[in-house]
Amino acid sequence: YNSTLPPSSLYHHPSSTSSSSSSLSSTPTTATTNTSTSHLEYQSIQSCFKRVKISTSPGELRLSKDLEDICTTHHWRHHNRDFLSPDSCIKLHQDVVDPLRLSLSVWGKNVVMTYMLQVPRMYPHAPPVVYRVSADPPLQYPSGMPTLEQVRIVPQTTTTPSSPLTKTTRPSNIEIYNQWSPISRLMDLIEFLVELLPKRMRQW
Repeated sequence: YNSTLPPSSLYHHPSSTSSSSSSLSSTPTTATTNTSTSHLEYQSIQSCFKRVKISTSPGELRLSKDLEDICTTHHWRHHNRDFLSPDSCIKLHQDVVDPLRLSLSVWGKNVVMTYMLQVPRMYPHAPPVVYRVSADPPLQYPSGMPTLEQVRIVPQTTTTPSSPLTKTTRPSNIEIYNQWSPISRLMDLIEFLVELLPKRMRQW
């Protein structure tokens, strides 16, 4: 027995053992609690995603019907997102990223006219928009004849003429389709756009 050592150093106090045991035993409990919390958070996020429903706009639904009508009624050929007329002179392409964006290519005599269209989400109550007109190669218009630069589609009113073609003695750089209504179909607009180039050539 060494009298120089304090009595407390001769034995291990029970409280310290209890404290160590408590510390060790609390570690798995904390880990289990964290895992349970993470699982609950994951379930909550997963539940939120299940409640989210990606809706299709009325315009997309109606456009799908119009494209189906082009194939069944007018006998266009359909491959992926390309639609080709029976005489292969007209091609309609539907954008992969935005299904409401279309391009219409019309093959004429030594020229291809291309019209870029944006179909609104409220189509057909809101008319499509032709936001770009181009010709390849660029058309050589007679002297004094303006280049076709815009096509405007406006809703039908009681004051508009019966013909969808504008009544002008000579073409301007803007063509107007003024017969659009909620019962109009995409094919109505396509027929108008296809006729634009021959119409302007007849007026040269």
